[in-house]
Amino acid sequence: MSSFHQELHGGESESISLQEVYTVFSDLLIFLFIIFVLLFAVQLNDKHSPGFMEKFSKEMSHDTRPPAFDANFVTALQAYISQNHLSQDVELVIKPDRIKLRLSQPVLFLSGDDQLAPEAKRAIFGLVPLIKKGRYKVIVEGHTDNQPLHGGKFASNWELSFHRSFSVVKLFADSGIDPRRLSALGHGEFQPIAPNNNESNRKKNRRIEISFVP
Repeated sequence: MSSFHQELHGGESESISLQEVYTVFSDLLIFLFIIFVLLFAVQLNDKHSPGFMEKFSKEMSHDTRPPAFDANFVTALQAYISQNHLSQDVELVIKPDRIKLRLSQPVLFLSGDDQLAPEAKRAIFGLVPLIKKGRYKVIVEGHTDNQPLHGGKFASNWELSFHRSFSVVKLFADSGIDPRRLSALGHGEFQPIAPNNNESNRKKNRRIEISFVP
């Protein structure tokens, strides 16, 4: 009885060991098959699309370097601000993806109105030659404070902000700038740059931003 028990126990141990070997071997074959399929797919794409791996590498690199802006264009914008005596009301902001002119309301519009004041037209018209020479797209964005409108032709600050930005875009288009380069956006009071807790801050929020984007 003792030897039979030992033989039976030994047979079970051998059977379990073989089963483990088969399992590992089958997993290895499946893994190798997957690698083969992936390599075949990459080679097939490379044949039908030259430079496939190069394009793939570029996409995976996620190149986030900021676009290069023409230094002469930035200098010309600075000269525009100085020559038109706008340094108190116009701010030049350079971001990684755009150059922005931030113009406060007193330069542009009367309260609650979307029509450019005569002096504002003259000032903004000075940008036209610079835009024509440049290669940038132009995005004009209108902003307001959070004070509700009372009467007038606009139902909300959102609507007013869009019509103000459109007035600037229309001036550019009427001056011969390709409309395909122009966009108008209205944000109302929803993107303030200062708390709307006093008149000085509300003045900062009532603004037009003209962005130049590569």
